[in-house]
Amino acid sequence: MKKILWYCLLLTIIAVACKKDGTETWYEETLDKRLSDTVFARQATLVNSPYGWKTIFTPAGGGAYLFYMRFRNDNRVDMVSDINIETASKVSSSSYVFRVTGQPSLVFDTYNSLHIISHPSNAVSGGVSGQGKVSDYEFYFKSITNDSVVMVGVKNKSILVLKKATQAEETFYRSGGIKTIIDDASAAMTGKFLRIEDGIDQTPAAIDFANKTASILVVGANNQTTSQSVSFVFSADADGLDLLKPLIFKGKSYSKIYWDPATKEFYLLDGTKRYIFKASDTPTILAFTPPFHELFGADKHKILKSNPRLVPQAGTFKDLLDIDLAATAAVSRTYTYFSFSLEPNTNADITLSVRTASSSFFIASYYYKIVWVDQPNGIFKFQFVRNAGSYNSTTQSYSQELRKYIETNTFKAAYLAISRTDNLPVAGFININDPRSFLMGVLGNTVGELP
Repeated sequence: MKKILWYCLLLTIIAVACKKDGTETWYEETLDKRLSDTVFARQATLVNSPYGWKTIFTPAGGGAYLFYMRFRNDNRVDMVSDINIETASKVSSSSYVFRVTGQPSLVFDTYNSLHIISHPSNAVSGGVSGQGKVSDYEFYFKSITNDSVVMVGVKNKSILVLKKATQAEETFYRSGGIKTIIDDASAAMTGKFLRIEDGIDQTPAAIDFANKTASILVVGANNQTTSQSVSFVFSADADGLDLLKPLIFKGKSYSKIYWDPATKEFYLLDGTKRYIFKASDTPTILAFTPPFHELFGADKHKILKSNPRLVPQAGTFKDLLDIDLAATAAVSRTYTYFSFSLEPNTNADITLSVRTASSSFFIASYYYKIVWVDQPNGIFKFQFVRNAGSYNSTTQSYSQELRKYIETNTFKAAYLAISRTDNLPVAGFININDPRSFLMGVLGNTVGELP
């Protein structure tokens, strides 16, 4: 009886062992096949978009970036991004693989634009040292539809939403279309003053490609200015700039700034009406009340100072000032600044001072009377009274062009819409004979407190 029991137990163990081995082998083979089929299907999805994919990618560390990607069967991916001018101007190729990390994941396993924003050096990524933009380059698939794929970063949970690109968009990105916009817009705007024009209304504006920001300056009641600055990415539709948060203009909200490649201008679109970002040779005059010329010598309006290094000039006046700077450098001195004291004294209404430096300091000073041409509108001439501190022809040459300029032209005194990080008010004298020519500076009570 015992022998029979032992034989039965042995047969049971053998049967169970055989069944277990067979089941495990079958299960492993089935799992491997399912994973292989899944990877094959997902790669086919990425590869089979005929014109590639586009996405606006927002990493956890902030910012937003446009990417165009075209996946190939040989595990290579072509990529264009608006991270910088180099990534936008040419197609780069890198590799990708599928890796099982709980589920099949897409890994960009050689260096590309996604790795730039993940770079731990803040000089490279523009993010936090050691973390970059807290981004991802390894993603698992969350959902797949006919025209989009949603993926989630394995490490930092960044969301990557790929949408099928059109043939026109593929051509635009691959041909360096983003760089073309930057080049054309920069050529149209460099050295100019940007503003949105609507009839007589002028709203100062700025579009900064390096920092990818757009801003406008709105003047409200009591001379209060409100500055809006919003980040942008180049539109996935290749027709302008997508704003990460809306820009409010004339009470309406705008999420896009469009680009017109024919006129080389950006614009906001309200139905069929365009608000165009115009590039002008002249700065926008701020219509503060009371106007600048009525406050000459009053609090915060005593000194108008211009340091060429810290308050750069523009327009055709800059060319004249450069001659004075060169004349000063020729005698081994440094041109430091020029300033106007707007406090009247017994000799003059306005005192011009020009400071240069070498082993010792020298200030050239000149007295002027104001001759009003149209006082209500702040239009006047400088009438030379006398030299107040220059004692020979050499020192007078340091400001020869500046003095000739103000003594031979008629000017309008005005507040100017020039944005500064120190928030100092900017004002200047605009040449009535040539509005493209003007000088400008910052306002304050003393020379020493101004840059």
